[in-house]
Amino acid sequence: MNAPVRKISPYIFHGQTTSLCAECYALVPAKIIIEDNSVYYMKRCKTHGVQKALVSSDAAYYKMAQDYVKPGDRPHVFQTRTEEGCPYDCGLCPDHEQHSCLALIDVNEACNLTCPVCFADSSTEKSYHRPLAEIEKMMDALVASEGEPDLLQLSGGEPTIHPRILEIITAATIVIPNSWKNLPMMPPIKPIGKKTATIENVVASTARPISCVPSSEAW
Repeated sequence: MNAPVRKISPYIFHGQTTSLCAECYALVPAKIIIEDNSVYYMKRCKTHGVQKALVSSDAAYYKMAQDYVKPGDRPHVFQTRTEEGCPYDCGLCPDHEQHSCLALIDVNEACNLTCPVCFADSSTEKSYHRPLAEIEKMMDALVASEGEPDLLQLSGGEPTIHPRILEIITAATIVIPNSWKNLPMMPPIKPIGKKTATIENVVASTARPISCVPSSEAW
């Protein structure tokens, strides 16, 4: 009797997780699979079917990185309640396993460039600048959650064209003074567009040096 030969799966099943459908953003189950030395999420949405998303192009590095997982440092205060689950309750919610290692505040959407690959979707057509009072409220929430934040980064849009950028930086150094004490360059600003002459005034107006991350490193 010749028994039929069982088919071998083209991938290695590495685990299971929950992901988002790329079409409707619903929570969907996902297999973590390794195929041709790459790691993928194999998602299954009831409405949009099976989707395959690349997670890592180096399976060995992906597995090695998991060896460095440690217990999370929880924030002092959570900003939202857990009701619908991750990522819908993000804020941080009580299910969040890690504090904010790097807090980022987008101070505006306006930019002086129109790059087609901009991750922030900023352009010269956008004109919104976040009000200073709202930014200060965000900084207060950060301090409540972190106590002493590790790092606060100002981004956008192009942050240096915000009409109140000097006041924003002053607020950061006043509201979060201890967060800069061990940093050689602070506070970090991530320009998305062209840095304006304002940045020279920024540097001159603060007693602490400013770290500007080039746009090539930003995205």
